[in-house]
Amino acid sequence: MSIQQNGRREFEIGDHIWIPCTVENGTFPSERFIQIPYDLATWDGIVDQAVLSESETGETYVQCVILDIIDNEILAAVPGQAHRSGLAKALIEKVRPIDSVTP
Repeated sequence: MSIQQNGRREFEIGDHIWIPCTVENGTFPSERFIQIPYDLATWDGIVDQAVLSESETGETYVQCVILDIIDNEILAAVPGQAHRSGLAKALIEKVRPIDSVTP
């Protein structure tokens, strides 16, 4: 299944994308604690700073892989250690293709 975003490109299962997140410092220098808010659920966990568009604290994007597309939502795998749920949800209009110059 694929879905078009604003007429620009189709997203498909298996695509690598950027999902917006908030970032805080982790326990180790190369770790970051991130949160991906979505409605009443938030994905939160630890990721390597290499999978972030910016490794500084604040608002940025994390690289993810699309596992499913349902209506206007994306279910994605986040390359990190989740504190609760292992999968993140995001609205299609909020994500960006990984091959975009800037998320």
